[in-house]
Amino acid sequence: MTERAAPLSEPTCILHIGVHKTGSSSWQVLTVEQRDLLAEQYGIYCSSKWPNYTPPLRSLFQSHPEKYLGNIIRGANTPELAKKQNESYLADLWQDLEAAQGMHFMISAEGLSALRADEVKKFKELLNRQYSKYLVIAYLRHPLDWASSGAQQSLTGGKTLQDIHNAPPLVSYEKRIAPWLETFGHDALILRDFGLAAKERGSIVGDICRLLNIDEEIYAFQQKKSNESMSYVAAALLSKLNEVRPYMKEGAVAPNRSINDYSTFKKIKGSRFSLPDDLKETMQEAISTDLAWLKNEFNFEFAPVAPREDPPLALEPKTIESLALLVSDLTNESQAHLVRALHAEALVEAKDNPDLALKKLRHALRLNPYNEELQSALKSIKEKTG
Repeated sequence: MTERAAPLSEPTCILHIGVHKTGSSSWQVLTVEQRDLLAEQYGIYCSSKWPNYTPPLRSLFQSHPEKYLGNIIRGANTPELAKKQNESYLADLWQDLEAAQGMHFMISAEGLSALRADEVKKFKELLNRQYSKYLVIAYLRHPLDWASSGAQQSLTGGKTLQDIHNAPPLVSYEKRIAPWLETFGHDALILRDFGLAAKERGSIVGDICRLLNIDEEIYAFQQKKSNESMSYVAAALLSKLNEVRPYMKEGAVAPNRSINDYSTFKKIKGSRFSLPDDLKETMQEAISTDLAWLKNEFNFEFAPVAPREDPPLALEPKTIESLALLVSDLTNESQAHLVRALHAEALVEAKDNPDLALKKLRHALRLNPYNEELQSALKSIKEKTG
């Protein structure tokens, strides 16, 4: 693996494109906590609003942004609403580009690796207005290890374990990396083995710092673990909940589900979830072409994958279903309480601080987009403030 990038002698746009499930959030946490130091000592500008630029960039550059899950969750699930959302996102991007003039601009967005070649080209055309030099950093996880992590992501999006067994998640690195190779060229791309980087540096944070010639002092802070793996028990519970109480309904999060209820399930500790060995065995042929492409195109090979942890003793199906529904009900109740509190606070703030009131109402509507009282209050405050 490349140990260090060449010194950045001119303003460079540094694109950290993930991929998904490679600890991107740990780097994004650092760019928030050490933003001033990165700018002052290393000339690297990081967005204060979008440490993870995935939501704006996926929405702005992918075709049919109304079908992007992030927009669906935010209620921008029609072409008209997505267009309005994109106006705000584009304003944020231009504001960051203006602030980054004369500096390196670090954009971290794991969702970028999902863009097609034509969409990547559109993104580069916009960036070309300010930058001519680029560095594209991608962390790759062994496809079998990625599949286990991707299965957890599928569960949080409403899939069941049976769905996953029928169609296990496969990451196509050729599909994800080829558009960036075609658009930016070999010289701009740096591919890193996530497993090896995490093993040697503790996380991708230290690895990126080493790549960019950033001193160790900047990441000598207590590492925060984000997006920890789900346990076997948590996966079984969430799968059953998705079966008996589906997460999505008519293109939006179902009324009887909380948007982030999966985060509650992830708090259930236990042996780390991994796909069964027999399923991994059936996937070997499917991933062989991808591994060969990486080897041929970049001379890239993965370090061996860590062995799978033993699953816990099985729970009775009735126990799994009752526990899943119980956790869901408690999470829904907690979210409803938060929505009521935000609504009440917004009504108090409406007279003296309408902007804060609108912010609270929008937050509440992201949690419960079906609430007519919230919609009415938002409309009323907007009309009064013009």
